[in-house]
Amino acid sequence: MLASYRDNWEVRWGDGDVAGTEGWQPLDAAALSRFAQYKGVVWLRKDMPKLLTNDPHVMLLYGRSFEAYENGRLLLSYNMLQPDPYVNHYIPARIVKLSQGDQPRTLAFKLLWNRNSLPKDWNVVGDRRMLDRLIVQNDFLPAVFSVLLTTASAVSLLVFLRRRSETLYAWFALITGCAGIGFFSMLMSLRFFFGSASRALSVFQGFAHSDRRARLRLLLREGAARLVRPAVQGAGSLRVALYDVRGLLVFHR
Repeated sequence: MLASYRDNWEVRWGDGDVAGTEGWQPLDAAALSRFAQYKGVVWLRKDMPKLLTNDPHVMLLYGRSFEAYENGRLLLSYNMLQPDPYVNHYIPARIVKLSQGDQPRTLAFKLLWNRNSLPKDWNVVGDRRMLDRLIVQNDFLPAVFSVLLTTASAVSLLVFLRRRSETLYAWFALITGCAGIGFFSMLMSLRFFFGSASRALSVFQGFAHSDRRARLRLLLREGAARLVRPAVQGAGSLRVALYDVRGLLVFHR
């Protein structure tokens, strides 16, 4: 089962220690409205009730850089030390495994915020199997767009190769190809094959051991920064509309 916990959260604006007792305030409507204009470190904390599973995990929706704490103990730190500005905050990046058992606990999250609205269902808690099902279910439409756009790009490229004078086909192939790659990169279920983006990068870095390959890798990275990343960021807002958690959530608390 899955649940999104909306109520009884506390917020603290600014950096500090997870065990600090000062500065906490209820996450009410006024605090929620502040997120859209706030830039910096923000903390969220909640005393969780008894959970619905003995194998609990939590997935943060719209998390670009965060640390997850359980009863004051750091569970996971993602993109915090040297934040990558190209990480898309609209795409769930990590699933955090909590301590075994359904007992109550205190969860806290430290986030680097950058003037984004905090949605109602920003957290999903449940067993790993249901979270994986949720991810695959919501990857369907981006996968369809990726296939259609990549196919259109390939067809346009073939037409251009036959009609070199008509450069419009080349531009159309480039644009649709970048968009197709952008949608493909938004698929969370890719972690089933690669584990994580960092693991895939480490494999690629291991392959590029020679100077020539290192230079080629640098060129590919710069090309991705110019072409693929803007496509991913531009499609992020559509990913918000596609990511639907209501179909599998059993309640909101």
